[in-house]
Amino acid sequence: MTLQILYPEGKSIPTIPRNLITNFSNIICDSDIHSGWPHIKGTRILATDIFRSQVQGYSLNNMIMEFKEMGVLVSKEQLEEAFLFTLEWLRYSLNEEKNSKTSK
Repeated sequence: MTLQILYPEGKSIPTIPRNLITNFSNIICDSDIHSGWPHIKGTRILATDIFRSQVQGYSLNNMIMEFKEMGVLVSKEQLEEAFLFTLEWLRYSLNEEKNSKTSK
């Protein structure tokens, strides 16, 4: 599975619906961190990185331990929310792409 749809060519700042950010309290966008890409609040962990890791088979417990070894404390709830956020963002982006193609 590719996340290419979330990274439009030539676009450095993501398009994220405002209601999507408000529905996920552990996910924020800060222009000073990763150029505004969504990440877990209080960390620099990108939501898309968590999604990719889970799709590739990494368990949440393994991710928690690996982050802990790097000095970053993250909860299972935060990781789950990052995954769900990215899933909803993908769903939104796919619908937007589909709608733009059918309106042409």
